[in-house]
Amino acid sequence: MAEAPITERGPEGLTHRAVADRADVPLAPTTYHFTDREALIRAALERSAERFASFVRHWAEAHADAGPEQVVEALADSVMACPGEGRTAMVVEYELHAAALRRPELREAASLPARATPETLAPCSNRRPPRQWPLR
Repeated sequence: MAEAPITERGPEGLTHRAVADRADVPLAPTTYHFTDREALIRAALERSAERFASFVRHWAEAHADAGPEQVVEALADSVMACPGEGRTAMVVEYELHAAALRRPELREAASLPARATPETLAPCSNRRPPRQWPLR
């Protein structure tokens, strides 16, 4: 329910009322589960990061036995799907990561995909994952 307001107006459009309207529920449950707008934004960012990590895990499993050319082609196909069928998720991820650049309290959640992706994809490249860099 958080994706549509973020896609339409960015993280600032993510309000308790917007979520309640999209979920077709009263306002009270949204304010009970999320104490403020920052909690809504943090939850959306964490959900987005988990969704991306899940996508990468499934992608890596599906291509574990692929050769280098097949891996490159499959990666290109995945990137090319972003402006089409993956557009909403891509916009949400970009908007939330941009918000994390301005809000230090969101940076830990925003860095989850960057930390998990190299290790997850390493078996597809028959290489060790690169040394992790600190994200600040």
